[in-house]
Amino acid sequence: MAYFSPAAGFLRRIAVIARRGSARLVLAGKSDNGATIGAARSLYKYLLKRSTRISEFSLAKLHTKLIVIDDVTYIGSANFDMRSLYLNLEIMLRIDDAALAGRMREYIDQYAAVAEPITLEWHRANAGVVNRVRWVLSWFLVAVLDYTVTRRLNLGQ
Repeated sequence: MAYFSPAAGFLRRIAVIARRGSARLVLAGKSDNGATIGAARSLYKYLLKRSTRISEFSLAKLHTKLIVIDDVTYIGSANFDMRSLYLNLEIMLRIDDAALAGRMREYIDQYAAVAEPITLEWHRANAGVVNRVRWVLSWFLVAVLDYTVTRRLNLGQ
């Protein structure tokens, strides 16, 4: 997912899925807007403590907008952030097809295989005071303030 800073309700839903044993996120580790990386990282500890598997893909900018839940695939233009979900005019196609969901999981597996796994140990090693402040500030800017402001400040990386 290109930009990941969902609202609290979506985070709780991901945590519920993770408790079932099947939540995996492959997120951008490189972006045109560093604040979006910081915003996502501000949420990692919460998700990791609830058994969500997270990886960051950094070989190139990740622009994929793809979600697979059980046998359902969502693909389209929306990021998983407040702006895409509530402000922008976006489109996501929902496809109820187990075979396609399986193929999309294989596609995601290719990214995950070369992405950096984000673990609680990674988080402890990288979440010093300065980074935590940057990440929380980035989340505030991305989730609360206008996207244009966050892009200009570019604080997250």
